[in-house]
Amino acid sequence: ERFCHAMSLQADNHVDWFVQWRDYGDLGTFGFGQSGVNFTFRSGLGGTKFTQEHLEAARQIHHARHAGGKPRENLELAMRRWIRSKRSGTDLDKLIELRIALEALYEIGGLNEKGFRIATYAAWHLGKDFEERREYRETLRKVYDDSSRAVHGGKLKHAAKNQELVSGGQDICRKGILKRLEEPEKPKWEELILGPGL
Repeated sequence: ERFCHAMSLQADNHVDWFVQWRDYGDLGTFGFGQSGVNFTFRSGLGGTKFTQEHLEAARQIHHARHAGGKPRENLELAMRRWIRSKRSGTDLDKLIELRIALEALYEIGGLNEKGFRIATYAAWHLGKDFEERREYRETLRKVYDDSSRAVHGGKLKHAAKNQELVSGGQDICRKGILKRLEEPEKPKWEELILGPGL
């Protein structure tokens, strides 16, 4: 299951596994197949094809995830919820899962200004220049606003106008997870937005 998480991050899609029990009974005699247990992978959006290079990249993600021995709980939660956001059916479900993933990724606790802090931290964490930071911040501001509407039973405002908003938020979250996996220690978020990280 944990390697499936790495495969999901590499493929930008959810990948999981399941167990099948096939029992052909007497039909097995006629070449219908062998009875027994079968473990297999499955993924969303019609499937994801993996090459050896994809599996090597997933293996590197898996090793980075376990570097240092002790799992990073917030990052683990962010990964699981991001994967759920990739497999959920409706935009409402995806936004709720994505909100939890972003709050865990950027370690946002408390009750105040969560949307602002997530959008700002992610923009500074991932953006290479002013334009990219502004784009990330605006996307996540809208994602968080719509996720709040989803949690409280309201209608989506931004995703209803922009079909790419949810997938854009998922892409930013995935980039953040992959970058955090490479970082030996968690960023000091308040210092990052004040400038020393540049």
